Amino acid sequence: MQAARAQVDAVLGDEMPRVEHLGELRYVEQVLMETLRLWPTAPAFALKPLEETTIGGKYPVGPRDTLMVLVPELHRDPKDWEEPAAFRLPGPTGYYGTSITQGGCASRPGLSYQGMIGRAWNIDYANFGFSGKGKCEREVAERLAEIDACCYVLDVGQNTSVEELGDRFVPFLDVLREGRPEIPLLATTPIFYNAELWSTTHQKGVNEKRRIISSAVTERKAGGDQSVYLLDVPDYLWSDFTDGAVDGGHPNDLGFARMAERLGPVLAKILGIGED
Repeated sequence: MQAARAQVDAVLGDEMPRVEHLGELRYVEQVLMETLRLWPTAPAFALKPLEETTIGGKYPVGPRDTLMVLVPELHRDPKDWEEPAAFRLPGPTGYYGTSITQGGCASRPGLSYQGMIGRAWNIDYANFGFSGKGKCEREVAERLAEIDACCYVLDVGQNTSVEELGDRFVPFLDVLREGRPEIPLLATTPIFYNAELWSTTHQKGVNEKRRIISSAVTERKAGGDQSVYLLDVPDYLWSDFTDGAVDGGHPNDLGFARMAERLGPVLAKILGIGED
């Protein structure tokens, strides 16, 4: 997308797009064509045979049969496309957290922040977001460590008390590291919640949770773990973007887009597929 933006800037400058610009936007056209190959706007269509026949010498069909053509599968046929559905990295990013991670208030699954990051950077993901949970239980860390992931992203703290998070977060990291000592691990601090604007009690509690997560990452780095990273809330979804939630806390499509915009480049750099 960076190359596409650069081409648009070079061709258009400050001008509004015109028909004559289209011939110069060849890379943008390629991006659009590849997008339509993977996810066509009409993903399927139906056909009926005019007479009794056999397809491929194997499947007898007739006028009373309806044949459904699944275009995304057609466009991923390895006989016609080299690595037609290959992701950029061999393993998925493993996301763990709460209903925010789950994408609970996105209008559709593809508009969760993981979905948007996956499409923008062509990386697969495994979503372990659990509504009302994400409480850093040891058993969950053991299961996460079984995933052959390229990276872990931890978005926790919203559903735990300060005491629970203080007791569980470091042991949770320890279990993940026992199973996957070299895999990059990115922890995020809890995103902004509108109650912080008027409730000093809520503000104090969530800031303490952010401190717990931040301190744990700092201590692990000081102990020699250079594959653990932090994305703190001011660089993520902060009080300057309160329109991005349905209830002051759960992101809507707009909020998830901001999260993807902020998290995606950080994750790409960690994975070695983004710019320095």
